[in-house]
Amino acid sequence: MSRFLKFCQEDILTTLSIAIGALSVFLAFFNGIRAFSLYLGIIGVVLSLIALFRKKTVRKLFAVIGLSLSFVSVPLAYGMTYLTYGFWAGQIVDGWKTLTLGGVDYTVPANWEQEDSDTWVSLSRGSATIRLTEGMDLGGNAFAVGLQKSMIKGELFRASLQKGIETGFDAKNVTVEAVEQSEINGNEAHAWTFTATRDGQQLQGKIVLVFQGNKMVMGMIGGTGNLQQVYYDVFETVIESAKVNETSQTQSTISNSGTDSSQSEAKASWDEATKTLTTSDGVLKIDRVEKTTTYGGEPAIKFYFTITNNSNREESAMSIFMSMLDVRQKNANTANELDHAYLGLTGEEDHLTDNLVPGGTVSGYYPFELEDPNAPLDLQFKENYRKIGSATYNLD
Repeated sequence: MSRFLKFCQEDILTTLSIAIGALSVFLAFFNGIRAFSLYLGIIGVVLSLIALFRKKTVRKLFAVIGLSLSFVSVPLAYGMTYLTYGFWAGQIVDGWKTLTLGGVDYTVPANWEQEDSDTWVSLSRGSATIRLTEGMDLGGNAFAVGLQKSMIKGELFRASLQKGIETGFDAKNVTVEAVEQSEINGNEAHAWTFTATRDGQQLQGKIVLVFQGNKMVMGMIGGTGNLQQVYYDVFETVIESAKVNETSQTQSTISNSGTDSSQSEAKASWDEATKTLTTSDGVLKIDRVEKTTTYGGEPAIKFYFTITNNSNREESAMSIFMSMLDVRQKNANTANELDHAYLGLTGEEDHLTDNLVPGGTVSGYYPFELEDPNAPLDLQFKENYRKIGSATYNLD
């Protein structure tokens, strides 16, 4: 024992090479910390090669042992990664099935626990939850679709995502970061990663949004702890499988007088006298519209509203507003959706990001930039993001 300790003291380099090589092999067997095995293996190789230049044959032999251990750890770590992945993949997904939601067909794991809502489906397995939304109809106007696409890159949309995560996962301290995602199956796509806290645990995940024609498909995965790569791979498979099925969509229309001519079970109405739109999403009353200017002095309006959440889940005022109404202006050549206006510090709360419980009501305003300060507003009514009617609102 004393001779071994003396050897270790006299040749620390050789001892380190053996210790690091052995440790790297040991770590290769453990999921989650296996990445350290690769780094230690590289360090062990370097130290062992240096030790080999020593003169003493015995010490060279030990250096060769350290070198061998370090070399073995690298392929061993990769091999264990694939073995572990295959095991978990077999445990997590046991067959696939087709799920149709709001005119979109998805291929999803058959053995995941499913929870349905009015406009989304939640699939859960282990520490992960995948949430899929209905296909949101962006309308047939190509320019309007372009405006929708530009809007999702802004801070307002990011704030909406944060609210959605807080609501959907009952989370706090949400951080959302955009990541590069150009296309999926030839369709324009955008993606965000997020982190949050829930019940004292770290929550992490990813959001992907895909445009297919005039529809927008959105999916989200979230999980606590170190969410394994296999869950992300399942989520990627589900999103890539999304296919718009036009024949499965239901249509709903209303007239300006409030007559319901719906072909679906949803009932929607517009009361011209009270300026109130009622759908399955909520009740939106237009209180008034005031002209103002943006931070840069451009013409704008404050679109004052009172909104009620008709769904059975918590929703932000902004998401309910956007699911029910598009505000446009038309002239002889164009019919463009109005952009969100930045008014600077007005001292007045817009309440757009307020979270409404089922049946909850809030009053606020939505700021819009005007294309023409005198042209009337063209109101496009929607239910579950699908157009169902229209009305004109004069800016007198």
